[in-house]
Amino acid sequence: MKRIICAALSGILVLGLLAGCSEAGGEAGESTPMGRYIEEQTAVLEGISRVLDLHLDSDGRPVFYVRGEGTDGALRLERCVLPAGGGDLERTEQTWTGGLAGIRDISEASDGTAYVLASGAEGQNGIYRLRGGALEPVELPELGQDQAAGEGLAVQHAESEVTGTVAFCAGGRFLSGVRALDEGELLVIFGGEGISRYRSTDGHLLMEYPTQSYNSGAAVLGDTLLAVSADGKETVLYDLKTGRQTGGSIYDGLSFLTALGLDDEGVYLGDATGIYRQTAGGTIWEKLVDGELTSLSMPTLSLSGLTSDGEGGFYALLQGEDDVRLLHYSYDPDTPTLPDTELVIFGLRDSDTIRQAIGEFQRSNPTVRVNFQVLLDEELGATAEDVIRTLNTELMAGKGPDLLLLDGLNVDSYIEKGVLADMTEQTRRLEEDGLMPNLTNAYCRDGRVYGVPARFTVPVMMGERECVEQVRSLTDLAGLVEEGQGGEPAFLCPSAQLFGETGMLMDYYDVCAGSIVTEKGVDQQALEGYFADMLRIQQAERENTPELGDGVSFAIVVAASGGGSGAEILDPGSNRLSEGKALFHVQELAGQFSLENILTALNGREGGTPLVSYSTGGSGGNTGEKPARDWTLDTLFGGNAYTPSSGVGIVSTGNQRELAESFVDMLLSRTVQDSYLYDGFPVNGGSLDAMVEQAAENAEDDMGFRALCDRLDAPILSDQVVKEAVERQLRGLSDGSLTPEQAAANVMEKTRIYLAE
Repeated sequence: MKRIICAALSGILVLGLLAGCSEAGGEAGESTPMGRYIEEQTAVLEGISRVLDLHLDSDGRPVFYVRGEGTDGALRLERCVLPAGGGDLERTEQTWTGGLAGIRDISEASDGTAYVLASGAEGQNGIYRLRGGALEPVELPELGQDQAAGEGLAVQHAESEVTGTVAFCAGGRFLSGVRALDEGELLVIFGGEGISRYRSTDGHLLMEYPTQSYNSGAAVLGDTLLAVSADGKETVLYDLKTGRQTGGSIYDGLSFLTALGLDDEGVYLGDATGIYRQTAGGTIWEKLVDGELTSLSMPTLSLSGLTSDGEGGFYALLQGEDDVRLLHYSYDPDTPTLPDTELVIFGLRDSDTIRQAIGEFQRSNPTVRVNFQVLLDEELGATAEDVIRTLNTELMAGKGPDLLLLDGLNVDSYIEKGVLADMTEQTRRLEEDGLMPNLTNAYCRDGRVYGVPARFTVPVMMGERECVEQVRSLTDLAGLVEEGQGGEPAFLCPSAQLFGETGMLMDYYDVCAGSIVTEKGVDQQALEGYFADMLRIQQAERENTPELGDGVSFAIVVAASGGGSGAEILDPGSNRLSEGKALFHVQELAGQFSLENILTALNGREGGTPLVSYSTGGSGGNTGEKPARDWTLDTLFGGNAYTPSSGVGIVSTGNQRELAESFVDMLLSRTVQDSYLYDGFPVNGGSLDAMVEQAAENAEDDMGFRALCDRLDAPILSDQVVKEAVERQLRGLSDGSLTPEQAAANVMEKTRIYLAE
């Protein structure tokens, strides 16, 4: 009954989406609602690692600071002012920074006094008052420190891998930011632990406000403080003088990525979804700026500053990896409230690369709305089969989106039924701009191209050459793992899923899926063989690997260091190889940092010599060392397999064929391909060259990875419905209640009707 209800609900959802799409795209006329906030890029600054203190000065001009690195490697700080009426940004280098190593925050008072949260030489860390171009420490005895005595704030600081921010610790509390007040007072923001008001002349504590604030989550106007509530669920207003809470409002998307602000009209806030306003005394958040129609939604950019312009609009600072953009949002009564043309994209799951392309496309096409619908909603509990069956019904009826995200879909079925348009000529043209032709074969049938990936990953194997050359199939690997059972070192590096509920039984499914799911359906014998081999590998690995101890770390997270919001999970297997704890390792090579980790571990430099060398213990030779081990890197089983991702196809019955082609052009352009979004390697050869070069910067070479990419010709196309049916057998296989034969038979039964359709 639950399954029937889920299927019905998912069908209603998809039908509703499709119905909405079929009504979009009419001509703008007298009945078209008019008026919308539009985005204007005012300035772009390169080589910037951080932006600080965006505000309006007394003349209504936006002012902010940018932090970067000078040619000598020292801290460089500039104060930027946008002239009244527009024009070029005025940038003034700040010479008062002295020996400061890092500046976390700056805030200017109306009388020109500024307060600086910074780290520097010993005894000079903490909060400083800037007057007349000179810094003087602000004593904060309430924190148990006294800068005047030369003790400093005993500041600890570290660059956060997740947020790219610097956290300063004093008296056991993290200093997140500072706000300048009038009458010689200041606010100190303690990350997640409240905000305190001090008298700057002697550091006397005047008032504490119970909040869960972070730097961008606090704003001041007159005697009113806006911050985040202690439970993190709502915005709260405090009277600075009395400390009483004077208001509050729930905002569902509140997080450390939300920027808060106050002006004469009320409260406003911004995040990737848009900019919202709540008028004074009101309770409703009105969306003024739609993030999906602007740069706010681009994954490579983060909102680092937001202020009203005093005339109903807003200025925003968006931080990229090494640049920053100053944007202005203003209301245009002559622009349609919603773009009069809609381009619709459907996908089973979300994609940062698609969203990055949407952001760039929207900027170039402000009269078009890109409507990206993600069909698989885990909260609804619908399965891929439920959603795909409903989608297929509508597609065959000539309804549906303009573009399909092909990941997880049975592409051959859509090609056979004429759902996907021929993109051969377009891809040939794109190959002239760098699109790698060997990767377009992912969706090529009978010499015609029906889709193209925007990213790809590669399942690779690595180890000493003699080991790698022995592994040409899953059965080969199973035999070698069993032969090496109990040996020192082990043959295969342990899997992160090894001791999970269903173990590592899916680890090699994708790369084997091509032999399991064929044009004739599921090959039961091949699936039985896969299950049997994986059980052999898992059993040997579990017996050879301690479940706890041995310092085994299965995952390392490397997050965006600039404006990006993604993260890459690094597999430490290559490190175990270099440490001599295993002979062979398999992993899905997912992007720049994964590649860099492998190259550094197996082929890195330290003092100009290979990291991986070992002593002979003998007297021969001049150095007493052998050359670095003969490590090699190859595609798994040597089959030149790769996994296309964020692949798109143009729907032949779509309403916006030309726009769909333009979107694909943008998706595969260097503008999008050069952006690293932690979701795979770019399919543009120039973008890939740049990424591999950067990954190999600290290594002897790239171990042949770039050349390997040129010979990839075996796309891994995994049908999500069949994959889910396989996953449902894992628990029974792991606990022994199912044999490989029984599990394979169950998959055949579960997918028989679906594949027949």
